[in-house]
Amino acid sequence: GTAAVYYSAGVFRTEKTKNFAHRYYKKRKKASLISIVLSPIYKFLRMYIVRLGFLDGLEGFLLATTSSLYTMVKYYKLREIYKNNSYIEKEGNDGN
Repeated sequence: GTAAVYYSAGVFRTEKTKNFAHRYYKKRKKASLISIVLSPIYKFLRMYIVRLGFLDGLEGFLLATTSSLYTMVKYYKLREIYKNNSYIEKEGNDGN
């Protein structure tokens, strides 16, 4: 019970999604509108159906839902970096 609640509370942590976006930006990966829409759907189906999250009832549903939303936010932030040209390289930061 508490694992799903704990996970969902930390899903949209700004630093974590920003770090993902910066790593992918450095690798010159892009996020299209299609990937922003389809990646979360794929993530949900993979967690809820393929990994049998439905057997966990509401907790499985919440975990799959929050994971898919987190995936959407990561790719949206990557798209924002390209759109706003907002990537800032920090001195002494090796990207880890």
